[in-house]
Amino acid sequence: MSTILCPFCFNKSKRADLQFRCGNVKCSGMTPDLQYAAYQGSSPKDKKGQVFTPSSGLINKLLGKTLRKANCPTCQRETFKRVCPTCHYELGYDAGETNEKMIAVIGGRSSGKSIYITTLIHRLENEVGRNFQAGVMFIGDSTRERYTKTMKEPLFDKKDILKPTIRAASNVETKTPMVIRVTFNVKNKLNAVNLVLFDTAGEDTTQAKEKISATASMLYLYHPKNAPFYGKIATNFKYILNKGLMLWQFSISLKWL
Repeated sequence: MSTILCPFCFNKSKRADLQFRCGNVKCSGMTPDLQYAAYQGSSPKDKKGQVFTPSSGLINKLLGKTLRKANCPTCQRETFKRVCPTCHYELGYDAGETNEKMIAVIGGRSSGKSIYITTLIHRLENEVGRNFQAGVMFIGDSTRERYTKTMKEPLFDKKDILKPTIRAASNVETKTPMVIRVTFNVKNKLNAVNLVLFDTAGEDTTQAKEKISATASMLYLYHPKNAPFYGKIATNFKYILNKGLMLWQFSISLKWL
């Protein structure tokens, strides 16, 4: 039976054990979600749609299957929101059915991690997708909003400098991964891969062991001004010139996609 690794709390769950969250904001079952608040660092008083196990969950567990939708036991409204049973982080509607790759972008402070991720997503949307006839979409409203407001608009629209990434301990947005889905045709068969991107604050690099060990690949960025011996240790050196932005970068890949 396949398992799913939650990109937020990093706990593994069987697909049949995934729960659902009601998406009806008028449902009388809305209540504070203490599990979600504990992991997100949000107020435990905030009401959210109730989390429940679908009535056919037992049958699916025995057969090793999972549902893509379920009806809320309170309002009977259909919902597609599947959540991690541990932290109640919302997963994709097809979690466990689509190839998913977690990629961590780490490095010291001011090494260009946020710029790298912003440029990567921008090129996926505007160049890679078009040139390779691939579809690129954001999974979850939080990913699109974060990318648009805090990354794309300042960097590409206003030609400004991105603000430093806030430490995960004081900002839940930093702890939350950005999920990008790329779909493409291979021999007339539709394939999809979810790229789960982590932008780690420089100060959190030494404390990100759990996150790094769970990733399929890691990009390590280093700024040459922080290492006089840079030229002696770089194993993969690149010079990137993109829309007037210069970034000295080298990456050490621990695992390949």
